[in-house]
Amino acid sequence: FNASKEEVELDIEKTINKSPQSEGEIRKYYKKPSNRQRIEDDLIEKKILDYLEQFAKIKDVEIHTKDIRGQEHVH
Repeated sequence: FNASKEEVELDIEKTINKSPQSEGEIRKYYKKPSNRQRIEDDLIEKKILDYLEQFAKIKDVEIHTKDIRGQEHVH
C-alpha cells in the first residue's frame, strides 16, 4: 500500500477547502516533510482498513444492560 504525491496534494486541497481563510497557514504547515508524511500515513492506513473491511464479517448483536450486569458477577 502506498499514497501517491497526487493523493497527498488532493488531501491538502480538501483541508484548504474546509478552511479557505487559513490557506496560507495550511500550506506552510504541509511544506514540512514530517507533516506531509502524516497525511501519507493516514491515507495508507485508510487504504489498509478499506482493504481489510472486504474480509470482515460484521455481526450486529443486541445486548441488554441487564445481561451485561449479570456477566460482571461471573468474572
